Amino acid sequence: MKIRLRKRSLAAVTIALSLALTACGGGTSDSGDTDEPDVTTADPDGHLRVGYVIPPSPLDPHRVQSDVGAYSYLTPVYDRLTQLKSDGENASLEPMIATDWEFAPDGMSITFALRDDVTFVDGQSLDAEAVVANFKRAIGPGSTVSGYLSMVESVEAVDPQHVRINTNRPAADLPYVLSGAAGSLVSPAALDNPDLDVAPVAQGRMSRHR
Repeated sequence: MKIRLRKRSLAAVTIALSLALTACGGGTSDSGDTDEPDVTTADPDGHLRVGYVIPPSPLDPHRVQSDVGAYSYLTPVYDRLTQLKSDGENASLEPMIATDWEFAPDGMSITFALRDDVTFVDGQSLDAEAVVANFKRAIGPGSTVSGYLSMVESVEAVDPQHVRINTNRPAADLPYVLSGAAGSLVSPAALDNPDLDVAPVAQGRMSRHR
């Protein structure tokens, strides 16, 4: 008798839970409507709140503890010469601030052609001199990302829209490296800001919407 009562009690609980879950679950009404949000009404100027498992990184791209860990925080803020884009299955290297690039015949330098319509939020132009200033800081004393750029020997402005990076080895991988957080471009006027880790000075909306 006790066994039978327990079985009946268990069955009753199971049925009650099933009914509760059914009531809580989303479904389709007779009119065909669902509980899913209508993404066509999303506000493009609204705010998106995202949860992330990696602690926030300082926003000074040359002083981060991990280039990989900082990627998700820095790349929405700073532009780079190149960028990786994904279609969900494959990633491809594409231009960003650079419109194209060319390797020297011996593979020991790369010349990047730059866009001429990008400024930083403080009004500074993102030209070849700005790129040179960023590289000097990124490979200089105190930088935590210099190891990623160990192939860089020197950087020079050919003219306002062309910058040449000289390397100490054939560096076919450099355009890919520059698509990461280590390739972030900061306004030259802000490179010595003591609060750059919390107050980034990056590019304006012109470079964000392409």
